[in-house]
Amino acid sequence: MSDNLTHALLCRSIDYGSPEYHQALTLRFDVLRKPLGIAFDPERLKLESADLHFACFQGERLVATLILTPLSVAEAQMRQFAVANGLQKSGIGRTLMAHAERCALEYGFVRISMHAREIAIPFYEKHGYAKVGDRFYEVTLPHFVMAKDLETR
Repeated sequence: MSDNLTHALLCRSIDYGSPEYHQALTLRFDVLRKPLGIAFDPERLKLESADLHFACFQGERLVATLILTPLSVAEAQMRQFAVANGLQKSGIGRTLMAHAERCALEYGFVRISMHAREIAIPFYEKHGYAKVGDRFYEVTLPHFVMAKDLETR
């Protein structure tokens, strides 16, 4: 990742229902849903009010987003991780994930799990996540459950 891009990035929490949340929703649709021809379920989106939302901004532009859904007092599920088209493999996703992991620790979570698309497995493995269980299908694509125990300091 270039130094200019590194210095221009700001990763932070965003509030459910805020203008930034709606920007993140648009990004999630464009990257994760539109290519599959799948719309969001409005009832499922309402449940996101209890989730932790994160975004990465390049200037004013929201370029990446992810959600942490609490599963228990110790574990959160990472969901809806999207980086803007054309910016994947630039380090933005790594930066946002590291930010979300630090915040997860602050919230008391010691483990993060996810349903990872098979195509993204190498990215997550590179960042300490391991497959748990067998392949399954979700939103028409092969997935694996992956998990990582966060390092408490």
